[in-house]
Amino acid sequence: MRAIEKFLSLDRYNEALFARIALASTEMGNLNIARDLLARIDQREPLTDNAYNAFRCAKALVLLGERARARAYIDQAKKNAGDNENLRLEIATLDYDIDEYWEMRYNTSQGERTPVRVEDQSDEAYRQRTELDCRFLEMVFDKLFGKAIFALVADCGCGSGRLTPFLATKSEALHSYDASPTAIEFARKNNPTLPGSTFNAANLSKVALLPNSYDLVFDFTAIQHVSDPVLWGKVFENYVQSLKSQAHLFLVESCGDDIDRSEGHMNSASPETYIRMAKSLGCTLIYSEARTGSDDGTVCMVFLKN
Repeated sequence: MRAIEKFLSLDRYNEALFARIALASTEMGNLNIARDLLARIDQREPLTDNAYNAFRCAKALVLLGERARARAYIDQAKKNAGDNENLRLEIATLDYDIDEYWEMRYNTSQGERTPVRVEDQSDEAYRQRTELDCRFLEMVFDKLFGKAIFALVADCGCGSGRLTPFLATKSEALHSYDASPTAIEFARKNNPTLPGSTFNAANLSKVALLPNSYDLVFDFTAIQHVSDPVLWGKVFENYVQSLKSQAHLFLVESCGDDIDRSEGHMNSASPETYIRMAKSLGCTLIYSEARTGSDDGTVCMVFLKN
């Protein structure tokens, strides 16, 4: 910070450095420095045509809670990002729309590997991650349900269908849903012969699941990406209304802290918030376990609809 203060005292204008320092300052809590630098950039005409500078200004403003002021920078960053897919995805986290963002992600170089971390993009890492997740799920299913087979299962946020083969072994019929049509095409391509399966492009904050129909609603790190708390609640309600009485809601989600960070595609709901929401909708928690052996900070929660 001393180096930053010394540089700023020279009263020289450097847009790229100002944008970088403004963003870093907001992330470190030095808000006065961020506001001063953003004000200097605002005074320049025309608006920066550098996509990275515009993105950094936009993100700093969003973190400062000035989303309306960030709008022009977001639009400028979009306009000048070109075919830089990584930057376009970063910009999309500031202007998050579920349908647009996930369709964009499934059409980047990540492709069908989108559901796992960027560093797990090799075929072997993707296979290992899927095997790890399936072993965990097998353990939980065996503990809770034994050898039970569910008549009708909904897989909500199925992505490219990497967990579809596992769920197919637990169900007589499986309905898979994802907001991205491209993801659904991947899922259909990767699972062409599973009996009783349907693949449906649907944003479940807008499209209602079949009411009182499912014996199990399964969500593996999907609702955690509904960052708007109002839409998050609508999706949760959608899940519960689709369950039969005495059916189960199975969630694996990130452990949030309930702090609204005003940007990004991740919901910050804590496990306690999930449990309160489920209880308010007539569901009882029957199982909860943090995935301590995993590096993704998730918790598995299973609810019974009363």
